[in-house]
Amino acid sequence: MKVRAENRGRSDDTAEALDSRYQFYIERVQPCIDFLKIKLGPNKIALVDAHQPVFGQDGRLNLEQSIRAVTISVVEALGLPNYLLDLKAP
Repeated sequence: MKVRAENRGRSDDTAEALDSRYQFYIERVQPCIDFLKIKLGPNKIALVDAHQPVFGQDGRLNLEQSIRAVTISVVEALGLPNYLLDLKAP
């Protein structure tokens, strides 16, 4: 998380803020994931990295391709074939 934040270069990505966000994840998010895995079964829960930016040759964020990359990750994490969404990996 810290490496990704350093590469982003946002002014609010201070060490203190990153530590706070991580602590929030550990205390609030991870227990929810664990609960859902117990209740629904581990095969029903898929964690996906939603931060998959795709940049054009001009260095600008290509939002459409970024969303597509995340969508493909979700489909693959759920074990679904890509053809269901008529998608190909970028």
